[in-house]
Amino acid sequence: MGIRYPMLGAEAHPLIGLPSPDLDLGSARVHELLRSGRGVLLDPADGFAEVTGPWSDRVDRVGQGADTESMLIRPDGYVCWAGRSDDLEPALGRWFGEPCWTDVQAVGRRDAHDRRLVGDGTGRLLHGGAIAAR
Repeated sequence: MGIRYPMLGAEAHPLIGLPSPDLDLGSARVHELLRSGRGVLLDPADGFAEVTGPWSDRVDRVGQGADTESMLIRPDGYVCWAGRSDDLEPALGRWFGEPCWTDVQAVGRRDAHDRRLVGDGTGRLLHGGAIAAR
């Protein structure tokens, strides 16, 4: 397939906007993992667990120890991030929506509007004193 989608960050890495290579990760191939209909983050250095945690309901982090570079792949098989680690969190938000914080993840984190996210002990999150839907 020779189609390259224009994507933000495409100038930063030659894979962004192209179909992902069907790499052999040992336990599975990349295209087999895409059958779930979820995004896939190849994380060979095992360094993005904390960053991707809030998207773990939509993105599978795989490939720890594999001989490949890190890349984020949309469910349609196109690479939407590769390269600079600073750009991963914005790419997750752009392609997979708002993060889904758990109470544990929320403690000490700030949302996009710089308000404290805190749990109220009931499994709900509070945004500046108001109960927020997850």
